[in-house]
Amino acid sequence: MKNLILLYLVISFCLVNCVFCYTQTDDLIASSYDWGKKRIDNLANTQGIRVTAGEVTTCFDDPQIIKCVVTNIGSDDLYIDSMAIQPLDPQSVGVFDFVNPTDKIGFLLNGGMYREIEIRYSPQRPDGLIPNLITHKANLVVYNNTIFTPVAISETPIIGNAIHIFRGSTLVLSKNIACIEDSVEARISLNPGEDIRLANIKDFEISVNYNPNFLKVIEEDIQVGDLINSKFNIEQININDVKGEFLVKLNSKTDILNFPNGGEILKFKLRTFLPNALDSTSEIMHQILIDCANCIDFYSFNNTLILCFNDYWRIIHLSTFWNTLKNIRPNPAGEGKINIEFSIGIKNFTEIKIYDITGQNIAIAVSEVLEPGIYNVPVDVSNLPIGAYWCDLISGSYHETKMFIVK
Repeated sequence: MKNLILLYLVISFCLVNCVFCYTQTDDLIASSYDWGKKRIDNLANTQGIRVTAGEVTTCFDDPQIIKCVVTNIGSDDLYIDSMAIQPLDPQSVGVFDFVNPTDKIGFLLNGGMYREIEIRYSPQRPDGLIPNLITHKANLVVYNNTIFTPVAISETPIIGNAIHIFRGSTLVLSKNIACIEDSVEARISLNPGEDIRLANIKDFEISVNYNPNFLKVIEEDIQVGDLINSKFNIEQININDVKGEFLVKLNSKTDILNFPNGGEILKFKLRTFLPNALDSTSEIMHQILIDCANCIDFYSFNNTLILCFNDYWRIIHLSTFWNTLKNIRPNPAGEGKINIEFSIGIKNFTEIKIYDITGQNIAIAVSEVLEPGIYNVPVDVSNLPIGAYWCDLISGSYHETKMFIVK
Protein backbone atom coordinates (compact mmCIF):
# COMPACT_ATOMS: atom_id res chain seq x y z
CA MET A 1 0.00 0.00 0.00
CA LYS A 2 2.83 2.36 0.86
CA ASN A 3 4.41 1.58 -2.48
CA LEU A 4 1.25 2.50 -4.36
CA ILE A 5 0.99 5.80 -2.52
CA LEU A 6 4.63 6.58 -3.29
CA LEU A 7 4.12 5.78 -6.99
CA TYR A 8 1.08 8.04 -7.12
CA LEU A 9 3.02 10.93 -5.61
CA VAL A 10 5.89 10.52 -8.08
CA ILE A 11 3.55 10.46 -11.09
CA SER A 12 1.65 13.53 -9.86
CA PHE A 13 4.88 15.47 -9.37
CA CYS A 14 6.04 14.68 -12.89
CA LEU A 15 2.74 15.69 -14.46
CA VAL A 16 2.71 19.02 -12.65
CA ASN A 17 6.27 19.81 -13.72
CA CYS A 18 5.58 18.84 -17.35
CA VAL A 19 2.60 21.16 -17.51
CA PHE A 20 4.70 23.92 -15.98
CA CYS A 21 7.50 23.36 -18.53
CA TYR A 22 5.07 23.39 -21.46
CA THR A 23 3.49 26.59 -20.23
CA GLN A 24 6.86 28.32 -19.90
CA THR A 25 7.93 27.21 -23.40
CA ASP A 26 4.68 28.43 -24.95
CA ASP A 27 5.03 31.78 -23.23
CA LEU A 28 8.61 32.06 -24.45
CA ILE A 29 7.60 31.36 -28.08
CA ALA A 30 4.76 33.86 -27.86
CA SER A 31 7.08 36.43 -26.37
CA SER A 32 9.65 35.86 -29.13
CA TYR A 33 6.96 36.24 -31.82
CA ASP A 34 5.73 39.52 -30.35
CA TRP A 35 9.29 40.85 -30.20
CA GLY A 36 9.95 39.89 -33.83
CA LYS A 37 6.71 41.46 -34.99
CA LYS A 38 7.51 44.69 -33.21
CA ARG A 39 10.98 44.64 -34.76
CA ILE A 40 9.50 44.20 -38.24
CA ASP A 41 6.97 46.97 -37.63
CA ASN A 42 9.73 49.27 -36.43
CA LEU A 43 11.84 48.50 -39.49
CA ALA A 44 8.84 49.17 -41.74
CA ASN A 45 8.39 52.54 -40.09
CA THR A 46 12.05 53.49 -40.32
CA GLN A 47 12.84 52.16 -43.81
CA GLY A 48 10.86 52.55 -47.01
CA ILE A 49 11.07 53.89 -50.56
CA ARG A 50 8.52 54.99 -53.13
CA VAL A 51 9.20 55.68 -56.83
CA THR A 52 6.71 57.65 -58.94
CA ALA A 53 7.06 58.39 -62.66
CA GLY A 54 5.58 61.10 -64.87
CA GLU A 55 4.08 61.36 -68.34
CA VAL A 56 4.48 63.81 -71.21
CA THR A 57 3.07 64.33 -74.71
CA THR A 58 5.17 65.95 -77.42
CA CYS A 59 5.94 65.91 -81.12
CA PHE A 60 8.51 63.76 -82.88
CA ASP A 61 12.04 65.21 -82.69
CA ASP A 62 10.92 67.60 -79.94
CA PRO A 63 12.57 66.34 -76.70
CA GLN A 64 10.77 67.00 -73.42
CA ILE A 65 11.57 66.45 -69.73
CA ILE A 66 9.59 63.98 -67.61
CA LYS A 67 9.64 64.53 -63.84
CA CYS A 68 10.02 61.44 -61.65
CA VAL A 69 10.31 61.35 -57.84
CA VAL A 70 12.20 59.00 -55.49
CA THR A 71 10.90 59.38 -51.90
CA ASN A 72 12.32 58.02 -48.64
CA ILE A 73 9.08 57.26 -46.79
CA GLY A 74 10.92 56.02 -43.69
CA SER A 75 12.72 57.89 -40.93
CA ASP A 76 16.14 56.31 -41.47
CA ASP A 77 18.56 57.69 -44.03
CA LEU A 78 19.02 55.36 -46.97
CA TYR A 79 21.52 55.13 -49.77
CA ILE A 80 20.49 54.80 -53.41
CA ASP A 81 23.09 52.53 -54.98
CA SER A 82 22.05 53.14 -58.59
CA MET A 83 19.10 53.69 -60.91
CA ALA A 84 18.20 52.34 -64.32
CA ILE A 85 15.59 52.84 -67.02
CA GLN A 86 13.94 49.58 -68.07
CA PRO A 87 12.06 49.81 -71.43
CA LEU A 88 8.83 47.82 -71.48
CA ASP A 89 8.77 47.15 -75.23
CA PRO A 90 11.23 47.21 -78.16
CA GLN A 91 10.00 50.55 -79.54
CA SER A 92 10.77 52.22 -76.19
CA VAL A 93 14.47 51.36 -76.29
CA GLY A 94 16.68 54.44 -76.51
CA VAL A 95 14.00 57.13 -76.17
CA PHE A 96 14.48 57.75 -72.42
CA ASP A 97 17.68 58.81 -70.67
CA PHE A 98 18.79 60.63 -67.52
CA VAL A 99 19.18 64.39 -67.85
CA ASN A 100 21.71 64.33 -64.99
CA PRO A 101 24.01 61.29 -65.42
CA THR A 102 25.03 61.44 -61.74
CA ASP A 103 21.48 60.49 -60.70
CA LYS A 104 22.01 56.93 -61.85
CA ILE A 105 25.26 56.28 -59.95
CA GLY A 106 23.94 56.70 -56.41
CA PHE A 107 23.23 59.27 -53.72
CA LEU A 108 22.17 59.61 -50.08
CA LEU A 109 18.50 60.25 -49.35
CA ASN A 110 17.66 61.39 -45.82
CA GLY A 111 14.62 60.12 -43.97
CA GLY A 112 11.35 61.68 -45.09
CA MET A 113 13.04 63.45 -48.02
CA TYR A 114 12.61 63.07 -51.79
CA ARG A 115 14.60 63.75 -54.93
CA GLU A 116 13.31 64.75 -58.34
CA ILE A 117 14.79 62.78 -61.20
CA GLU A 118 14.58 64.31 -64.67
CA ILE A 119 14.20 61.91 -67.59
CA ARG A 120 14.68 63.19 -71.13
CA TYR A 121 12.15 61.86 -73.63
CA SER A 122 13.46 62.06 -77.23
CA PRO A 123 11.08 60.46 -79.74
CA GLN A 124 12.45 60.38 -83.27
CA ARG A 125 10.33 60.78 -86.37
CA PRO A 126 10.08 57.34 -88.00
CA ASP A 127 10.93 56.71 -91.62
CA GLY A 128 8.10 56.20 -94.07
CA LEU A 129 4.48 56.52 -93.00
CA ILE A 130 4.14 58.57 -89.82
CA PRO A 131 1.56 57.35 -87.28
CA ASN A 132 -0.67 59.76 -85.39
CA LEU A 133 0.50 58.46 -82.02
CA ILE A 134 3.26 56.28 -80.58
CA THR A 135 3.36 55.61 -76.83
CA HIS A 136 6.67 54.67 -75.19
CA LYS A 137 6.88 53.13 -71.71
CA ALA A 138 9.66 52.25 -69.29
CA ASN A 139 10.08 51.50 -65.59
CA LEU A 140 12.36 53.52 -63.36
CA VAL A 141 14.27 50.97 -61.25
CA VAL A 142 15.97 52.09 -58.02
CA TYR A 143 18.57 49.87 -56.30
CA ASN A 144 18.98 50.76 -52.60
CA ASN A 145 20.02 49.47 -49.16
CA THR A 146 16.58 48.97 -47.59
CA ILE A 147 15.76 45.53 -46.19
CA PHE A 148 12.33 45.09 -47.74
CA THR A 149 12.63 46.85 -51.12
CA PRO A 150 16.26 46.68 -52.25
CA VAL A 151 14.97 46.87 -55.84
CA ALA A 152 12.17 49.45 -56.08
CA ILE A 153 10.23 49.88 -59.32
CA SER A 154 8.14 52.92 -60.18
CA GLU A 155 4.50 52.50 -59.23
CA THR A 156 3.48 53.42 -62.79
CA PRO A 157 5.73 53.45 -65.87
CA ILE A 158 7.45 56.47 -67.35
CA ILE A 159 5.18 57.32 -70.29
CA GLY A 160 6.03 59.38 -73.35
CA ASN A 161 3.47 60.04 -76.08
CA ALA A 162 4.81 61.12 -79.48
CA ILE A 163 2.13 62.55 -81.75
CA HIS A 164 1.91 63.76 -85.33
CA ILE A 165 -1.06 65.81 -86.48
CA PHE A 166 -2.55 65.95 -89.97
CA ARG A 167 -4.68 68.96 -90.86
CA GLY A 168 -6.19 70.02 -94.18
CA SER A 169 -6.81 73.37 -95.86
CA THR A 170 -8.96 74.20 -98.88
CA LEU A 171 -8.75 76.90 -101.56
CA VAL A 172 -12.14 77.98 -102.94
CA LEU A 173 -12.74 80.32 -105.92
CA SER A 174 -15.79 82.53 -106.35
CA LYS A 175 -15.97 81.15 -109.91
CA ASN A 176 -13.97 78.70 -111.95
CA ILE A 177 -14.46 80.41 -115.33
CA ALA A 178 -13.43 84.05 -115.70
CA CYS A 179 -13.26 86.48 -118.60
CA ILE A 180 -10.46 88.88 -119.50
CA GLU A 181 -10.33 91.97 -117.26
CA ASP A 182 -12.25 90.04 -114.63
CA SER A 183 -11.36 89.45 -110.98
CA VAL A 184 -11.90 86.23 -109.04
CA GLU A 185 -12.12 86.07 -105.26
CA ALA A 186 -10.12 83.27 -103.64
CA ARG A 187 -10.40 82.07 -100.05
CA ILE A 188 -8.17 79.66 -98.14
CA SER A 189 -9.77 77.94 -95.16
CA LEU A 190 -8.43 75.70 -92.43
CA ASN A 191 -10.52 72.54 -92.42
CA PRO A 192 -12.05 71.22 -89.16
CA GLY A 193 -9.74 68.71 -87.54
CA GLU A 194 -7.47 67.83 -84.66
CA ASP A 195 -6.43 70.20 -81.91
CA ILE A 196 -3.05 71.61 -82.98
CA ARG A 197 -2.19 73.64 -79.88
CA LEU A 198 0.71 71.31 -79.15
CA ALA A 199 2.45 72.57 -82.29
CA ASN A 200 2.51 76.05 -80.68
CA ILE A 201 2.20 77.84 -84.04
CA LYS A 202 2.64 81.58 -83.54
CA ASP A 203 3.83 82.35 -87.04
CA PHE A 204 3.31 80.61 -90.35
CA GLU A 205 3.40 81.24 -94.09
CA ILE A 206 0.97 80.64 -96.92
CA SER A 207 2.30 80.25 -100.45
CA VAL A 208 0.08 80.50 -103.54
CA ASN A 209 0.98 79.60 -107.13
CA TYR A 210 -0.91 80.62 -110.27
CA ASN A 211 -0.43 81.00 -114.04
CA PRO A 212 1.33 84.35 -114.64
CA ASN A 213 0.44 84.31 -118.35
CA PHE A 214 -3.03 85.67 -117.66
CA LEU A 215 -3.30 86.13 -113.88
CA LYS A 216 -1.96 88.76 -111.53
CA VAL A 217 -2.16 89.42 -107.79
CA ILE A 218 -1.58 92.81 -106.18
CA GLU A 219 -0.73 93.35 -102.53
CA GLU A 220 -3.81 95.45 -101.77
CA ASP A 221 -6.04 92.48 -102.60
CA ILE A 222 -4.49 90.16 -99.97
CA GLN A 223 -6.17 90.12 -96.54
CA VAL A 224 -6.25 88.02 -93.38
CA GLY A 225 -9.26 85.69 -93.20
CA ASP A 226 -12.13 86.13 -90.76
CA LEU A 227 -11.08 83.18 -88.57
CA ILE A 228 -7.76 84.72 -87.53
CA ASN A 229 -8.40 88.38 -88.32
CA SER A 230 -8.29 89.49 -84.67
CA LYS A 231 -5.40 87.22 -83.70
CA PHE A 232 -2.85 87.18 -86.54
CA ASN A 233 -1.32 89.99 -88.58
CA ILE A 234 0.33 90.04 -91.99
CA GLU A 235 4.03 90.61 -91.41
CA GLN A 236 5.23 90.47 -95.01
CA ILE A 237 3.97 89.85 -98.56
CA ASN A 238 6.29 88.83 -101.40
CA ILE A 239 4.83 88.71 -104.92
CA ASN A 240 6.68 87.33 -107.94
CA ASP A 241 4.65 87.98 -111.10
CA VAL A 242 7.24 86.36 -113.34
CA LYS A 243 6.93 82.97 -111.59
CA GLY A 244 3.29 83.45 -110.67
CA GLU A 245 3.55 83.07 -106.91
CA PHE A 246 3.20 85.01 -103.71
CA LEU A 247 4.12 84.31 -100.10
CA VAL A 248 2.32 85.74 -97.06
CA LYS A 249 3.95 85.67 -93.62
CA LEU A 250 1.55 85.85 -90.67
CA ASN A 251 2.38 86.11 -86.98
CA SER A 252 0.87 86.62 -83.55
CA LYS A 253 2.57 87.72 -80.35
CA THR A 254 -0.08 86.27 -78.04
CA ASP A 255 -2.20 83.60 -79.74
CA ILE A 256 -1.38 80.26 -81.32
CA LEU A 257 -2.97 78.71 -84.38
CA ASN A 258 -5.54 76.17 -83.20
CA PHE A 259 -9.22 76.50 -84.20
CA PRO A 260 -10.43 72.85 -84.28
CA ASN A 261 -13.64 73.95 -86.02
CA GLY A 262 -11.75 75.51 -88.93
CA GLY A 263 -12.50 78.66 -90.93
CA GLU A 264 -11.12 81.23 -93.36
CA ILE A 265 -7.46 82.22 -92.84
CA LEU A 266 -6.62 84.15 -96.04
CA LYS A 267 -8.50 85.84 -98.88
CA PHE A 268 -7.23 87.48 -102.07
CA LYS A 269 -8.19 88.36 -105.64
CA LEU A 270 -6.90 86.99 -108.92
CA ARG A 271 -7.03 89.57 -111.71
CA THR A 272 -7.19 88.32 -115.31
CA PHE A 273 -5.64 89.99 -118.35
CA LEU A 274 -4.96 89.27 -122.01
CA PRO A 275 -2.54 86.33 -122.16
CA ASN A 276 0.58 86.28 -124.27
CA ALA A 277 -0.34 82.94 -125.81
CA LEU A 278 -3.23 80.51 -126.10
CA ASP A 279 -2.92 79.67 -122.43
CA SER A 280 -6.31 79.62 -120.78
CA THR A 281 -6.03 77.33 -117.72
CA SER A 282 -4.41 77.82 -114.33
CA GLU A 283 -4.05 75.54 -111.34
CA ILE A 284 -4.42 77.71 -108.24
CA MET A 285 -2.34 75.91 -105.63
CA HIS A 286 -1.56 76.79 -102.03
CA GLN A 287 0.44 75.43 -99.13
CA ILE A 288 0.66 76.24 -95.41
CA LEU A 289 4.28 76.35 -94.26
CA ILE A 290 5.38 76.07 -90.62
CA ASP A 291 8.64 75.53 -88.73
CA CYS A 292 7.40 72.58 -86.65
CA ALA A 293 6.99 70.17 -89.57
CA ASN A 294 7.82 67.23 -87.27
CA CYS A 295 4.65 67.95 -85.32
CA ILE A 296 2.08 68.64 -88.00
CA ASP A 297 1.58 68.16 -91.74
CA PHE A 298 -0.83 70.36 -93.65
CA TYR A 299 -2.32 68.88 -96.80
CA SER A 300 -4.01 71.10 -99.39
CA PHE A 301 -7.12 70.94 -101.55
CA ASN A 302 -6.63 73.27 -104.52
CA ASN A 303 -8.64 74.58 -107.46
CA THR A 304 -8.59 75.42 -111.18
CA LEU A 305 -9.41 78.63 -113.05
CA ILE A 306 -10.24 78.69 -116.78
CA LEU A 307 -10.26 81.77 -119.01
CA CYS A 308 -13.66 82.43 -120.56
CA PHE A 309 -14.17 80.70 -123.95
CA ASN A 310 -15.93 83.76 -125.40
CA ASP A 311 -12.71 85.72 -125.04
CA TYR A 312 -10.70 83.43 -127.30
CA TRP A 313 -11.18 85.79 -130.23
CA ARG A 314 -9.43 88.49 -128.23
CA ILE A 315 -6.58 86.12 -127.46
CA ILE A 316 -6.21 85.23 -131.13
CA HIS A 317 -6.66 88.67 -132.70
CA LEU A 318 -5.03 90.84 -130.07
CA SER A 319 -1.39 90.54 -129.19
CA THR A 320 1.08 91.99 -126.75
CA PHE A 321 2.26 94.24 -129.59
CA TRP A 322 -0.29 96.65 -128.16
CA ASN A 323 1.80 96.80 -125.02
CA THR A 324 4.88 98.66 -126.16
CA LEU A 325 7.57 100.81 -124.66
CA LYS A 326 7.78 103.07 -127.71
CA ASN A 327 10.30 105.84 -127.08
CA ILE A 328 12.43 107.57 -124.47
CA ARG A 329 13.16 111.15 -125.55
CA PRO A 330 15.60 112.76 -125.59
CA ASN A 331 18.12 109.95 -125.55
CA PRO A 332 20.85 110.73 -124.62
CA ALA A 333 19.25 113.02 -122.08
CA GLY A 334 20.79 116.25 -120.88
CA GLU A 335 19.65 118.25 -117.89
CA GLY A 336 15.93 118.33 -117.17
CA LYS A 337 13.35 115.69 -118.05
CA ILE A 338 12.82 112.76 -120.35
CA ASN A 339 9.47 111.66 -121.80
CA ILE A 340 8.62 107.97 -121.74
CA GLU A 341 6.09 107.03 -124.42
CA PHE A 342 4.32 103.68 -124.12
CA SER A 343 1.04 102.03 -125.06
CA ILE A 344 -1.27 99.62 -123.21
CA GLY A 345 -3.36 97.15 -125.19
CA ILE A 346 -5.71 96.07 -122.39
CA LYS A 347 -6.59 97.38 -118.97
CA ASN A 348 -3.98 96.15 -116.53
CA PHE A 349 -1.90 97.02 -113.53
CA THR A 350 1.13 98.76 -115.05
CA GLU A 351 4.50 99.79 -113.67
CA ILE A 352 7.39 101.79 -115.14
CA LYS A 353 10.59 101.66 -113.12
CA ILE A 354 14.02 103.22 -113.62
CA TYR A 355 17.15 101.23 -112.70
CA ASP A 356 20.79 102.24 -112.62
CA ILE A 357 23.53 100.10 -114.14
CA THR A 358 23.96 98.17 -110.85
CA GLY A 359 20.31 97.07 -110.96
CA GLN A 360 19.14 99.34 -108.15
CA ASN A 361 15.63 100.76 -108.54
CA ILE A 362 16.01 104.53 -108.32
CA ALA A 363 12.58 105.74 -109.47
CA ILE A 364 9.01 104.54 -110.12
CA ALA A 365 7.35 106.58 -112.84
CA VAL A 366 4.05 104.63 -113.01
CA SER A 367 2.37 102.19 -110.62
CA GLU A 368 -1.37 101.89 -111.23
CA VAL A 369 -4.08 100.22 -113.29
CA LEU A 370 -4.20 101.81 -116.75
CA GLU A 371 -6.88 101.70 -119.44
CA PRO A 372 -5.90 100.83 -123.05
CA GLY A 373 -4.22 103.76 -124.78
CA ILE A 374 -1.01 105.66 -125.50
CA TYR A 375 0.74 107.46 -122.65
CA ASN A 376 3.55 109.99 -122.22
CA VAL A 377 5.13 110.21 -118.78
CA PRO A 378 7.74 112.88 -117.91
CA VAL A 379 10.57 111.83 -115.58
CA ASP A 380 12.99 114.26 -113.94
CA VAL A 381 16.59 113.11 -114.52
CA SER A 382 18.35 116.31 -113.51
CA ASN A 383 19.68 114.76 -110.31
CA LEU A 384 20.96 111.57 -111.94
CA PRO A 385 24.71 111.13 -112.40
CA ILE A 386 26.07 110.72 -115.91
CA GLY A 387 25.75 107.13 -117.09
CA ALA A 388 23.50 104.41 -118.51
CA TYR A 389 20.05 103.61 -117.10
CA TRP A 390 17.29 101.10 -117.79
CA CYS A 391 13.57 101.77 -118.15
CA ASP A 392 11.25 98.79 -117.38
CA LEU A 393 7.63 98.54 -118.55
CA ILE A 394 5.55 95.81 -116.86
CA SER A 395 1.86 95.45 -117.68
CA GLY A 396 0.26 92.16 -116.77
CA SER A 397 2.65 89.53 -118.04
CA TYR A 398 4.17 91.90 -120.60
CA HIS A 399 7.70 93.05 -119.81
CA GLU A 400 9.92 95.30 -121.94
CA THR A 401 13.16 97.14 -121.16
CA LYS A 402 14.93 100.01 -122.93
CA MET A 403 18.21 101.74 -122.11
CA PHE A 404 18.79 105.49 -122.06
CA ILE A 405 21.82 107.65 -121.37
CA VAL A 406 22.22 110.68 -119.14
CA LYS A 407 25.12 112.90 -120.19
